Amino acid sequence: RNARTLGEALKSRGDLHLLHKLLAFTGLEASLDWRAKRGSKNVMFVPVDAALKRQLSKRGMTEDDLFHGSMRNGVDRMCRSLMMCGFSDISTMWLGVLHLGGHVEAQTLCPCGSTVTLTASNSGASSLTIGGAKVLAGDLLWQG
Repeated sequence: RNARTLGEALKSRGDLHLLHKLLAFTGLEASLDWRAKRGSKNVMFVPVDAALKRQLSKRGMTEDDLFHGSMRNGVDRMCRSLMMCGFSDISTMWLGVLHLGGHVEAQTLCPCGSTVTLTASNSGASSLTIGGAKVLAGDLLWQG
């Protein structure tokens, strides 16, 4: 398990500023750190600022639009849809998906019931994809 906090991990990269602000805004940063200190295993798929801003632009929104009090629940659900419980690293996740037939619809931590599609093949952990995108070790920046 990583000894640094989620905030420290996010600050260590210059392209994760927006996600860090969103997690602090919703209170998820403190909650995840608290859970990690008690042994909870969570994996977060971390979109870089450019990807988040592209999604906002497609919806006609700005970064500032996200930080209005009325948006807190929607932002919370969006952030939780990037998280899953029970996996400690890419290899563990790959083995779990492979064991379940190589294709899994996994529940996220979002109370809205969102899922993500994970696929894996016998060619090793590098074959793991989420939503069709290859998972890289850097995508699992913090594991609490």
